[in-house]
Amino acid sequence: MSRSLLSRIVAGVSLAYLGARAAVLLANALTQPSLRAGTGAGGGAGAGRKAGTADEAGIAGEAGTADGSADEAGAGGASDASTARVSLLIPARDEEATLRETLPGLLSQGADEVLVLDDESADATRAVAETAGARVLAGTPRPDGWTGKNWACAQLAAVAAAVEVEVEVDPAGPADPAGSAGSAGSAGRADLADLAGRAGRADPADGAFQAGLCPTSVHIEPFSAVSGPERPQSHRSWTGAPETGNASKTGNASKAGETSETGETSDAGKTGKASETGKTGKTSEASASSEADSADDVLIFTDADVRWNPGALDALLATMRASRADLLTVFPRQETRTLGERLITPLNDAVVLGSVPMALQGRRAPVVANGQVMAFTRAAYNSIGGHAAVSGELVEDMRLAERMRAAGGRVVVARGGNAIGVRMYDGYRSSVRGFAKSLLGLHHGSRALMVATSLLTLCVYTAPWVLRLGLGSADQHSPTARILRIARIAGLLDRMIVNAVTGRHRPLDLAEGLLGPVSPLLVLPVYALAGRRRVAWKGRAYEA
Repeated sequence: MSRSLLSRIVAGVSLAYLGARAAVLLANALTQPSLRAGTGAGGGAGAGRKAGTADEAGIAGEAGTADGSADEAGAGGASDASTARVSLLIPARDEEATLRETLPGLLSQGADEVLVLDDESADATRAVAETAGARVLAGTPRPDGWTGKNWACAQLAAVAAAVEVEVEVDPAGPADPAGSAGSAGSAGRADLADLAGRAGRADPADGAFQAGLCPTSVHIEPFSAVSGPERPQSHRSWTGAPETGNASKTGNASKAGETSETGETSDAGKTGKASETGKTGKTSEASASSEADSADDVLIFTDADVRWNPGALDALLATMRASRADLLTVFPRQETRTLGERLITPLNDAVVLGSVPMALQGRRAPVVANGQVMAFTRAAYNSIGGHAAVSGELVEDMRLAERMRAAGGRVVVARGGNAIGVRMYDGYRSSVRGFAKSLLGLHHGSRALMVATSLLTLCVYTAPWVLRLGLGSADQHSPTARILRIARIAGLLDRMIVNAVTGRHRPLDLAEGLLGPVSPLLVLPVYALAGRRRVAWKGRAYEA
């Protein structure tokens, strides 16, 4: 192939690719919601904040465009906001250093509960979390077929699922001990070891298993595996799950435990809770309403290295409500402190913002999600099987989002804005290892697709700088030469614009655009590691 022909190919590919990226980036900048913490919304736990403290009008205006329409901020379906609970759930394995920085901010958000699961850490993760004032769960050994994070999140969801139930017991005889929820309710406690045993004996994708893993009709009191004070139920920014989301509808409690006029409990055999016909130990109306209300709860899974600034939870819930999301996933603002972090870590934003139009998440565009922050309505989470349904996935965030959209739920992707930030890695090497863990899954298990992606970025960002036309000085003003010069400039501006859109405006942040020509070369070690058959992460190895 002649050098002139190669130049024309590179010029054409670069022009088409960068033009498409510019259009997608512009669309996302205009339509994607960005969390904005209100100036006075940062009160701590116990402040009893009401809905609207996080400058909801502005947030609703941004969030409403996530699906191309301006939705009303009050579109939630629940009628009683005071019954909905908000749980912040943090899986943590060897996160001693990060929790010292991030946990105080999480605890100050005013959520009803903040749970940290110590996933068999070898450092002082548990001690740090307890000292900060969080409730800490001691994680049980990971069952076969599960990744560590998915198992940790499943355990967190199981404990957060607990809601208090009042049961009337007939003095003439005990309530039916065969009903799992009933017996657990009278005992008032459960054990994560029991959940682990059930997980080891059942198919994680099975619906019955998921129901057992995440009980919604029993209050799990602090047991021996839990330490730390329970957070006060003070956060009331959430008004409940949307009525319009199909996933929420399918996951809502159907009042199967309501008693009939004759004292019988309908569908008792299906739900596994209820007394037999003729017994007076029927589930009370308080039990039925408690279960129904739990469907409106919000489960927020967040990584230990994510920083929640004052008012972040209010901003997230206001955006979730305004966009009527069944799943709101957030890409936190990147925090970089060293040159090694700047080399490739911010490319995470560049890939997402320039590749997928977020306004089309509910349609045919590829699904985007980020496991660093994922907020579900309880009903929607249960309806897709929770983390049990993706137990062995290394990119569980994408798979959960795909299941949500397939079930008819609304998936909304937001930027962290000034509310939520993250320092993902502390250097270049850790960035390479971290991205390699997920890269193959992001390419749907196709190594050929990974190779194609790598070649494409080299062609677009690197080749225009190293290519020489070799056709003489007269051809330096040819259309091909002009397109290559445009490609060089556009490649430099690409990362600068992405950083500006995500709120990274400092001179060093904008200067990362100068790395554009070498970024594809810096990412090559990530592709090399991702191509291996086994992936290592946090002391564990997984089959890729």
